[in-house]
Amino acid sequence: MNDFTQAVNTIARTHVMRCYQCGRCSGNCPMAREMDLLPHQVIQHVLMGIHEVCDAKTVWLCDGCHTCSERCPREIDVAAVIDALRMITTRREAPLAKFNESLLSGVRRTGRVNEMPLGLHFNLTSKRGLFSGAGDAVHLLKKGKLSLVPHRSANLSKLIDRAMGGEDE
Repeated sequence: MNDFTQAVNTIARTHVMRCYQCGRCSGNCPMAREMDLLPHQVIQHVLMGIHEVCDAKTVWLCDGCHTCSERCPREIDVAAVIDALRMITTRREAPLAKFNESLLSGVRRTGRVNEMPLGLHFNLTSKRGLFSGAGDAVHLLKKGKLSLVPHRSANLSKLIDRAMGGEDE
């Protein structure tokens, strides 16, 4: 077993080596039509030690319903494997992980998503260049679809602080 497979097994607390590629996980997945790799293909990539599986949209499109895990005849927790891949992706700072970090940072700060600070934060943290996508932003500003100043939602911000353990009632 390769190091990548072992790491996924350890994080997911399952044994992907038991998979015999029956495809039941993929056949029952409600998100399969949207995925670039089906759940059984994700498992196959993990088994083969292909790290690029972390870059697949599937890792972020999985809604965690656990239908795949429930249907697996070998009792592999496929949903936990996909969660493990999310964790690995976040640790190695892939673009999608950086985007999620930027999005949550803005929501924690203002209580809502504001596209301008989100884009700037993402561009800076992912090293894409500060003005990457600036042409689109100017077009959206002209149409009134983008705001320069974030609107703060105090109630939601307090709720998020409380949920994150930062503020007690």
